[in-house]
Amino acid sequence: MVFWVAQGFAVASFVINVIGMQFNDRKKIILSVVFGGITSVASLWLLGAISGSWMQIVFTVQAIINYCLIKQKKEIPFWLSIIYILMAFICSSITYVEPLDVFPLIATILHTLVILQKKERSMRFINVGSVICWIPYYIVYKSYGTLATACVVLISTLLAIYRYDVRREK
Repeated sequence: MVFWVAQGFAVASFVINVIGMQFNDRKKIILSVVFGGITSVASLWLLGAISGSWMQIVFTVQAIINYCLIKQKKEIPFWLSIIYILMAFICSSITYVEPLDVFPLIATILHTLVILQKKERSMRFINVGSVICWIPYYIVYKSYGTLATACVVLISTLLAIYRYDVRREK
């Protein structure tokens, strides 16, 4: 039963993330990251993927803080990105069990870079790397709902790159 509840949260994350990457507005993208992160935390925690769920918590905290700063029309200070990365390293070192746990850490660092970008184009390109880092982790933890989410988010982001970034350059 827990497995299916976890997959339900993963499907919610899927819907939120796919829709979010289709926005061409930084605030809306970040809000989708917040809500997608909350549902991912629940899904991974229920599946016993503790390191991954803590990295999702770091993602979500980053997104909330950055959204508040952006909404107030303030720049995200560089020192804050250093704190985010330190949070990721601390959480990763506490929850580290096996070499596979490095993938969520790398994804979190890339995610920090996504949220710090001022241009949607850069957000989308870096997001591709972050999503790719999660795929092996989801496979090993048999997190099929989040694996499907990652694959669809990857495809969705690539489509958004084509639609907003590649096609407009021609």
